[in-house]
Amino acid sequence: MTVPNQFEAAILAGLRNGIGRLGIRVFRPATTFPAAIAYDLFTIAGGNILVTSLVGEVTVNCGIGANATLFQSEPDVGLAVGLDDGTADLNTALVGILIAPTGDVAVASALANAVPLMNVPVVCKPGTISMTMAAATLGAGALEFTLHYIPLEPGVTVVIA
Repeated sequence: MTVPNQFEAAILAGLRNGIGRLGIRVFRPATTFPAAIAYDLFTIAGGNILVTSLVGEVTVNCGIGANATLFQSEPDVGLAVGLDDGTADLNTALVGILIAPTGDVAVASALANAVPLMNVPVVCKPGTISMTMAAATLGAGALEFTLHYIPLEPGVTVVIA
């Protein structure tokens, strides 16, 4: 009998508790992100989570100009950790384009009309999941986000930041 690793064990525990393979879904409605700062997307409280999927969708065309985008886990205690390499560029992204971090700090987020889910599920500590843009060129562009996670401890909550 094969012993499941920590990610497989979390998924199996979630399935036993009535949570689907991707986990619990949290939806963040479309928001305009006009400046080159870190935007908190989701807040994690009460314990660690396993992020299985984070997908953004452009709902209003993005502005013209280079705009590398970085997704991060920013714990309440400790240092921020990238969920991708921060090079995916939202320059002129049109309505319907999807962006999804890979979970690997050495690989760019997927940016296309169809994107894979995270290559590597990521354990995030209590704090926030954020998106930082390198430039204020998103213009009037807007994105909505869907996060799927599996709680690794009882009492965990994830809400829109």
